[in-house]
Amino acid sequence: GVKAGSVNIVGISSDGSLVAVAAVTVTAS
Repeated sequence: GVKAGSVNIVGISSDGSLVAVAAVTVTAS
């Protein structure tokens, strides 16, 4: 998924869609 450091910044909302939370820098992992 998309991560900032070792922190996953993509969550899944109750309807199953992806929701992104704020992050200063992200890396594809």
